[in-house]
Amino acid sequence: TFYNVTMPIVPKGIMFSPDGTCILTHANDHKVRCFETGLRDDEPIQASQYDSNHEESKHNNFKYPAFRTPFKSSIYQLCWNPLMNSSNPSSCFFLASIKQNGIVMVDAYTGQVEEAYTIKQAEVEKINQPYALCFKSTNQFYTGTMKGDLVLFDINHHFHRSCIRATKHKTVISSLISSDWAPSTFYYGCFNGEIGIYDDRSSTNSTFIRHDQSITSMQLSSTGYHLFTSGRKSPFIHLYDLRRGLSNPLMSFFTNHSTNLPVQFVLGQGNHLFTGTSEGNVLQFNLRSSKIDPLVYSFQSPFIPSKKSHPEYTINGIGFHPEQSFLAISSGENPEINHFEGEEKILPKSFCSLYHFET
Repeated sequence: TFYNVTMPIVPKGIMFSPDGTCILTHANDHKVRCFETGLRDDEPIQASQYDSNHEESKHNNFKYPAFRTPFKSSIYQLCWNPLMNSSNPSSCFFLASIKQNGIVMVDAYTGQVEEAYTIKQAEVEKINQPYALCFKSTNQFYTGTMKGDLVLFDINHHFHRSCIRATKHKTVISSLISSDWAPSTFYYGCFNGEIGIYDDRSSTNSTFIRHDQSITSMQLSSTGYHLFTSGRKSPFIHLYDLRRGLSNPLMSFFTNHSTNLPVQFVLGQGNHLFTGTSEGNVLQFNLRSSKIDPLVYSFQSPFIPSKKSHPEYTINGIGFHPEQSFLAISSGENPEINHFEGEEKILPKSFCSLYHFET
């Protein structure tokens, strides 16, 4: 374990920076935390630990975040500048979509909010809240909204540039990704199960209805031919071959997710898919194998039971280093579930950890 971050809060995801030098996580306490990985200089890794109860202590013996950025309300999503490189400070920033605050740009060195972006509304009662985030280029980005719109912003302007209705129904666009092979093509998924493809160059849009998933995560394969999707309370990650359309999945991977939290998955180590479970395990699927039974890794933590299923201990965040064999995971325990040992209440705890991974 590189970091073992014990926190009386619920992390909602974890992600490496594009250059692999730091990790972002956000939680239900409305704060974004940034941790430096120490992987920049290929130095030997030293195990370290961070305790949120002593974040302010200068004499804290645990590893603490490089910064914490608090917000007044829930954080929906985070999105790194895709060209972020720590050797170029001007590139070190990320976007965050915030409930009631719209979209903000945060400096990844200081944690300070640098810019704020607003969807200009014609009428107050028609407020359209940003949710999903995706960069079009270093100077422009899209957001998917709570009412099914795709909204384009310029980094240097506070108000949006264009807005199109992307969905057939007013529904939350919960996931938005772009294609490295076709930079003008964007894929989006919605809470009502719609999957859509938007061509930015021709301003054309196609949507497909699916009924078994409330989409929360999407990712494209390295070739750009395959689309992976997962959903809230869904036991499957679906794989689609884009050359055959989105009518039916080419393959489905059983994950046994039993949580209402969005559960991340990630592609790494060539042709492998990683995701978490409600039992505190990480599943590894080999995409080149005809067998779809995963390898199961149990991460022994005092807060993660390894034998009994506890939805409040779900590993809901997972990320893979862009170049090295390191896996970052986060686990959330639901603070609304009371745990008692005799008459003493046990405070809910969670963790964020970084592991060296070998296949």
